[in-house]
Amino acid sequence: MQRVLDEAKRVGARLAFASLPPPMRGIYLADQDLTLISDRLDEEQAAETGAHELAHRHYGDRCSTEANELRAWIYASKILIRLEEYMPAEIDDPHPLAIARRLGTTRRIVELYQQHHLHAQALAAPRDIFGELADEDYDEDGMFRHSLRRERRMRCGVFA
Repeated sequence: MQRVLDEAKRVGARLAFASLPPPMRGIYLADQDLTLISDRLDEEQAAETGAHELAHRHYGDRCSTEANELRAWIYASKILIRLEEYMPAEIDDPHPLAIARRLGTTRRIVELYQQHHLHAQALAAPRDIFGELADEDYDEDGMFRHSLRRERRMRCGVFA
C-alpha cells in the first residue's frame, strides 16, 4: 500500500478510505479529485484498488468502459511492481502466481506487468559499454548469473 500512497503524493492525488457499498472496491470522483477505497478490503486489495483508481485519475476517466478498465489495470501493475523486486522473484520461480505471492500482489497484476512493462523496463536496465546488462557475470563456481536469466553452468566457455 505504501507504493500507492507514495504515487498519490507524487501526483498530488487525494486518497481516502470509506464505507462503499458492495461490490464496489473503489471509485475516483473526478469532480472532487478524490479517490475512495473501500474500508473492508485487506491491504493487498486496497493497494490494487488504489493503484487502479489512480490510473483513472491519471487518464481523466469519467466513466467505466472495458477499455478504460483494462488501461487502469495495466497502469496499476506498473505502480505495484518494481523491476528490482520482480527479477529475483522470477528467478526463484517463474510461475506468475509464485511471483505474485512473493511480491504481495495478484497473478493478474503480475501477468499485466509481464505483458506491458517488463520488456521495456528490462531494456532500460543499466548496461556496460558493450551493451551487456551491468549485473551479468560468472561467479567463482562457473555459474552464469544474470538478474533476467536463470543460472547456467559454464564449462569451457560453453553453457551446459
